[in-house]
Amino acid sequence: MVPSFQPSSISVVAGVLFCPQKGFLIAQRPKGKSFCDFWEFPGGKMESTDSSYEAALERELQEEIGIKLDISKTQHLLSITGKINKQTIFLKFYFCPKWENNPHPKENQILAWVSAKELGEFKLLPLNRKILPKLLKNLSIYI
Repeated sequence: MVPSFQPSSISVVAGVLFCPQKGFLIAQRPKGKSFCDFWEFPGGKMESTDSSYEAALERELQEEIGIKLDISKTQHLLSITGKINKQTIFLKFYFCPKWENNPHPKENQILAWVSAKELGEFKLLPLNRKILPKLLKNLSIYI
């Protein structure tokens, strides 16, 4: 059996979608994926065809939840680095207040709109949880 190749580092983008009437959108990772049952802000890995982090974010959110971002309203929120299973993860979070289409699950995930207070009650991926203090502290800046 040939071992699978895993790069030593990957770049990942995540969209922090916010709707004043509903709160923040999070997605539960489906069965069969690593870290299944954990919740996360939607997004994914950059691909070699992505010209920028923002392009990767647009592509990932279209693929995962069927929305078209208004990238002109999107703001870089925070970049963090972490290790998961000997792999370095470079993760960029973007605050996304405007998009077209209603988010809907396209990859068997469960979506939930939650308030700022409720975010901490969910079993978030560790790197996603790291954004909460900054997000909650500066919430009024983004609204």
